[in-house]
Amino acid sequence: MAATATTASIADPLGNTLYTVTESSTKIAPVALDASGGTLYAVEIDNTANSVASYLHMYEIVVGSVTIGTTDEHYTFMAPAGQRVTYACPGGHVYTTALTAGIVSSPGGSVGPSATVTAYVLVNI
Repeated sequence: MAATATTASIADPLGNTLYTVTESSTKIAPVALDASGGTLYAVEIDNTANSVASYLHMYEIVVGSVTIGTTDEHYTFMAPAGQRVTYACPGGHVYTTALTAGIVSSPGGSVGPSATVTAYVLVNI
C-alpha cells in the first residue's frame, strides 16, 4: 500500500490542521497535504518500527508536480532508526502554493521504508 494522508481539524494555539502521513510500502507515491498556502509549525515522525533511518520529504508544490526521487524537496526531516522525533518551527514557516509529502528510506531517494512510518504535520491554514 502506498502512503495515505488524513486530515483533522483541531483547536491548537499554533495550528488548526493536523495531517497524518502513513507510509507502509517500499513503492511510494507523493501525497497531497494542503492544496493552498499556510504555515508549518511542527513535524513528528514515528520510525520506531524500522531498523534504519527514514526521511519525510516535503514539497511546496502541488502533488501532480512531484516525482519522489526526482523533484527537489523543500524540507527533509530525518527520524533515526527505531526512534520517534519531533521538529518544531516556533515562529512557523509560511508556504504559499501547496504542501506535498513522501516518506523515503534515504535522503533524496525514491524507495519507501521497510516497515510502517507515520508522520504528523501541524499547520495553520
